[in-house]
Amino acid sequence: MSAAGRLLPALGVTLLTLGLCYVYAETYEPPKEYKRMWRDIPPAAATVFGIMGVNVAIYLLWKAPPAWRLLNRYFISVPLYPYAMSVVGSVFSHQQLRHLATNTLILWLIGTRLHDEIGRGDFMAVYLSSGVLGSITSLTAHVLLGRLTITSLGASGAIAGLVASWCMLHSNDKLVPSFLPHEWREYVAADGSTVLAGIVLFELFNLVSPFKVAKLDHWAHLGGYFAGAAWAMMHKPKLERKRREERGWIDRFMSGS
Repeated sequence: MSAAGRLLPALGVTLLTLGLCYVYAETYEPPKEYKRMWRDIPPAAATVFGIMGVNVAIYLLWKAPPAWRLLNRYFISVPLYPYAMSVVGSVFSHQQLRHLATNTLILWLIGTRLHDEIGRGDFMAVYLSSGVLGSITSLTAHVLLGRLTITSLGASGAIAGLVASWCMLHSNDKLVPSFLPHEWREYVAADGSTVLAGIVLFELFNLVSPFKVAKLDHWAHLGGYFAGAAWAMMHKPKLERKRREERGWIDRFMSGS
């Protein structure tokens, strides 16, 4: 099979997914409170719990041998003979508990905050589009480099997109881990764009260095970071305009905006 034969079907699925994500983000309307399935749970938590549930379900399926035929087709990326839909399915697929737990923790810590800020429609669009772009980036790199037996799966590309979106939406804000003592925070605080630049440099170092700090799918991460950062830069003006419109006229007058 040629490189084009391996990549073009997956690229088609990627473009279709990106288009659907755009339509979903533009047309999504939050349900009325009385129509929500879990009314006692905040919308951000409900969304994240839903994603976690899908990830856990697929993780458990990997423990069931009868499901392996399905999973090996659509829930893991195999450059030697890729199935196009695996660029979507692999985003929700984990084989190792540590991998699942790490992505779940970051999804909760960053995802709920980002969801509160941008809403469910945009959040799901960022999550899935970043994951799919991470998958196609990884697949393309491995095919072009001739690494056809390296498999890839996991939500890391999607998580990277959430992290990049959060950092770029707060590119001028000082970010600092909340668990640090107050007297330390001013020394380790950095604006969002600097934090993201540091993360990307770490990924690039691991990608080219013979001394691997961590064994990760850096290509998928980089694709996710690119997708999340691009989304944030395109939508940040709209979000800022929306915030200004939601403020009262007195607040706008006092701030001079």
